Amino acid sequence: MKQKTFLITILFAVLFCISFVFLFMYFQSQQQLAAQEPPIKKEIPLPEVTFSDINGNKLPEDEIKKGKVVLMFIMTDCQYCESEAVFVNQLMTKRKDIKFYGIISVGDKKKELEVASAKFPINILYDDSLLFVKLGIDRVPIKIYLEDGVIKKAWGGASDDEAKKAKFISWLEGI
Repeated sequence: MKQKTFLITILFAVLFCISFVFLFMYFQSQQQLAAQEPPIKKEIPLPEVTFSDINGNKLPEDEIKKGKVVLMFIMTDCQYCESEAVFVNQLMTKRKDIKFYGIISVGDKKKELEVASAKFPINILYDDSLLFVKLGIDRVPIKIYLEDGVIKKAWGGASDDEAKKAKFISWLEGI
């Protein structure tokens, strides 16, 4: 009986260790996926877009398609999006020549814009044109840099450490 109990205990310990290893590998792969550059095609014109603000006002398309613009796709229930918005807000004060917008793409428009406007310290718009589908965006936060309506660069994941922040700031200073 003692031998049977011992074998069962060993079996559970082995299963626990194996499941722990697989769980660790899963989280590692998720972190690597989040850190990868999103699969958004570069040097192509931004498709036709319609964005609106909390008051229902449509943003003129030339606001997005003229000059330098950073679109940051976010969700209201994403803690990484919140920290990314704080980081981007700091950049907005330094780079007045670049327009920064937070883009909400899913959920009840009015509710999401109300929550996002209270939560995120950046200009928030709702994606009425489903741009995230057209671009193949499947996770947030994602930043897309546009120059005169042409997609130039995209970043996936939050700038959650000083090295990533410094890299983005350095790149931004070069444009």
